[in-house]
Amino acid sequence: MTCPELHKNIQSYLDGTLPAEQEEALVNTLLEDPQARSLYMRYAEIDTLLADAHEGTDNIIAFETEPASVDQIIRRQRKMAFLLSSAIGIAASLLLGAIFYFITVESEQNFGLASSHGTIYQLIPGDHDSTQRSPNSGIQPGDRLVVEQGCVEVKFPKNHRAIVQAPADFTLTSENTVNMSYGKIWVETTEPGFIVNTPEMKVTDLGTVFGVTSLEEEADEVHVISGKVRVESYLGASSLRQTRELHELESLISNSLGGFEKIDYSGDAYLTELPEEIPYIHYSFDRDSLTGGKTLHSEGILASAQMNYLSKRNENPRLIDGIKNEAVQFTHQRDFMISTWKGIPSNRPRTVMMWVKLRKGLDIPEVTSPTPIILWGSPAAPGNKKWKLGLIGPPDQKKIRVSLGSTWLNSDYALSPGKWHHLAVTFTGGSNDQGEPEVNIYVDGQEIPWSMASRVSGKKLLVDTIEREPLQVGGGEHDAYPNSLQAIDELYIFEGVLDQKSVRDWMNR
Repeated sequence: MTCPELHKNIQSYLDGTLPAEQEEALVNTLLEDPQARSLYMRYAEIDTLLADAHEGTDNIIAFETEPASVDQIIRRQRKMAFLLSSAIGIAASLLLGAIFYFITVESEQNFGLASSHGTIYQLIPGDHDSTQRSPNSGIQPGDRLVVEQGCVEVKFPKNHRAIVQAPADFTLTSENTVNMSYGKIWVETTEPGFIVNTPEMKVTDLGTVFGVTSLEEEADEVHVISGKVRVESYLGASSLRQTRELHELESLISNSLGGFEKIDYSGDAYLTELPEEIPYIHYSFDRDSLTGGKTLHSEGILASAQMNYLSKRNENPRLIDGIKNEAVQFTHQRDFMISTWKGIPSNRPRTVMMWVKLRKGLDIPEVTSPTPIILWGSPAAPGNKKWKLGLIGPPDQKKIRVSLGSTWLNSDYALSPGKWHHLAVTFTGGSNDQGEPEVNIYVDGQEIPWSMASRVSGKKLLVDTIEREPLQVGGGEHDAYPNSLQAIDELYIFEGVLDQKSVRDWMNR
């Protein structure tokens, strides 16, 4: 393929106008030629920036020191295009709404929408004139639902139902079809024919219960909990796109060439009932959560994960009287705990809360780097890709520091050593007009001011923990500083932002 032809074909591919036979040749060239891949990446980045500018967003992508892979950029482009096609579908429904409004009223009454407490979502009507709709009409075909945090349950005609976990963006295109730009959805059907479209695959149920996950820059996946589904690829050259039939307890992910790969079954990771609260993981540190001397177990609907106590002297965690039942006391300053849970990825909203007691009267040197309370991500990676709640300052004047990637925030409130304190930190995943992260810090239920300690100038706030180390408490494998914690109790991590009243309610439970 000549250089001018390569340029032309890449632009046509990104525009969606490249014929199938030329698309196949382009894919083969990208696989074989590193210079062609580099050229594609430059065009894809420009295309992404132009798309952001066209939509009037201020969130222009700022690329980190580690560039995205070709596969990641292809996925990003595909999912952006799918989101645009969903918007076009909504626009089409604006024209058809007046014609079909009265015809579909009866079926619309069979739709239902419910959400967990604390859920934040936007329901964008697909009607040409939303004033024609009844205030109690709820979700209807043509509507788009953007779930920013929490969970929703959608009930369909014929008793189909779906549980959707944030972050998610999907459109109901008919009584039995969902176009999901991104998100995590569990579906239970009563008869075959229900369809979930993602940017990378079409999943058609053949009488089943199944789950589908589609996240930016990650391969789409499907897990069959019972029954069977048919999976068709939307990726790669049309001649290479595969169709598979998937049976109970089987799982697949898509690949960028139009095929599928088997993965371990994780159907139990999907919610099957609408929870009362937004998803969370909880470590009580009680005696009945401890097995084998060193392993503590979690509760909650976000994840189920073990927490192992690591000691330089191979000692077991010491359980003491806590705020509620028992708490874990760190025997030595180099002891810490590490979970099998990977933490909340990227810039997703979160609330982290716990009770802590700091060490008192010990020789803990003052250091510029914070001693960690909890963290996940990759502290040693370029770009400082982590989420970390730590302590900084002299031994008896420890203050909270929050690290979000390469952005650091310092509070101005000193915690009293030897005394239990309730800490909570919320992060919306975004930033304000001044470029400051939307973070709130609470100590004992009171909001605490903070100031910016460090930020990489000119870069978009990014907490990129996709390639990440799991949740660690009291320290970590990469921390050279002693543990400032004496004890910890009742650790909660919510996949969403709680307000101050909710923080106080959980503190007083």
